[in-house]
Amino acid sequence: MSAQLAHRHPLQEIQAYIHEHPAADLSLTALADQLHMSPRHFARVFTAEIGVSPGLTLVPHEPQGAIA
Repeated sequence: MSAQLAHRHPLQEIQAYIHEHPAADLSLTALADQLHMSPRHFARVFTAEIGVSPGLTLVPHEPQGAIA
């Protein structure tokens, strides 16, 4: 299952923020607070719009060529 870009402007901003600030507090609560939503509601809206949960979006990817 692959993530897609959001159609709603606030979620687009959150996606950009996640991408541009990997060292920031990207907890569910912190991201929900940015949109003035409860963490539960944010998770449902994000998952419905993006196609994956916020937690799966934040899973770090191994660099290409990484040795296991």
